[in-house]
Amino acid sequence: MVLSCFCLATHAQIRVSNSSLVINAAKSSAFLDASSTYQYNTSPILGKGLLFPSVDLSLFTNFSGVPVGQIDDYPTFFDGMIVYNTNVGGTVANGALTAGKTEGTLTHGYWYYDNPLVSGQNRTLISGTWRPLTSKGGDSKVIINSNVENTTNLVIDGKPVYAYKGSFTMTAGSTAKVDLQLPDSIKNNADGLYRITIFQGVDANKKYYANGVYSLDVSTGLAVTGSPGISSRYPNGTYQYVIEYLKK
Repeated sequence: MVLSCFCLATHAQIRVSNSSLVINAAKSSAFLDASSTYQYNTSPILGKGLLFPSVDLSLFTNFSGVPVGQIDDYPTFFDGMIVYNTNVGGTVANGALTAGKTEGTLTHGYWYYDNPLVSGQNRTLISGTWRPLTSKGGDSKVIINSNVENTTNLVIDGKPVYAYKGSFTMTAGSTAKVDLQLPDSIKNNADGLYRITIFQGVDANKKYYANGVYSLDVSTGLAVTGSPGISSRYPNGTYQYVIEYLKK
């Protein structure tokens, strides 16, 4: 008796059961089709969505699946991986095992791992950056927290704009020229000023004060508002400011 074993290897796209079978799925450009149809759900009001597992990126210390980088073992070094982060205000964990750095501090929502292949550089598991999946449109809401580096939804020439929020106090007789200092942890990576916004009050009572000339000394982190040749006075009180800047 001769026992013959045949192994058949197939390469096909994945089809989930939220709609009827598509026989041409293997020829489609979509690897995963999770679309939903009326014929399958029997009701147009029955919603179907893709639910991502939740991850606390502040506890993310290492990618699993070693070895990587080979043709059949994650050759992209997880470039483009998406997670739903639950941590707010932290960063990706540091230590002997790390999973890249964080663009600003963590916010609740979707983040992706940006780990592209750069000419002349060796790509590794930890060479990438976790970035928030946010809209780049001007109408998106951005929450700026005080005394930390924040990521905005602005991009200039392909580079993200960051923000730092602080405060200062004015006394009677002060002019519009104000010196604002970035902390050492931020100034060392600053590479140019985008905008400074100064305001007083909150919500409906918020008052904005605009200065026409700004400068930023990236070596010292000192930002200067106003112009030596123009004098305009601030009313007495405490003000908040947001410095928006580019990084090296």
